[in-house]
Amino acid sequence: MKYLKLDKISDSPVSHNENISKKVLLSARECPNIMQLAQASFPAGEIAGGHKHDDMTEIFMIISGCGEIQIDAQIQKIEDGDTIVVEAGEYHELRNTGTEPLVVNYFSVLAL
Repeated sequence: MKYLKLDKISDSPVSHNENISKKVLLSARECPNIMQLAQASFPAGEIAGGHKHDDMTEIFMIISGCGEIQIDAQIQKIEDGDTIVVEAGEYHELRNTGTEPLVVNYFSVLAL
């Protein structure tokens, strides 16, 4: 059994932008096929720069705030309540276009 409290987890920087902080609840190999489970907080105007993962699928759940996600050439506006699945190999970039923090829960699973 593993029991975690979000407010007890220390912040760490997001690898794509050190101005965005995250709280990692699960890391690779702590749970079968899950690469990471985390919550990120994007200050206004911050961007998790474009990248892709060939070995995993990422699922983003927008908790609060607004912004946009680019997946390959498509740009989609996002807001609280949205869930976005980025398949392995898809180029993606997440941006806070609002004035409040963009809070995102996300998890990554190994691509099969």
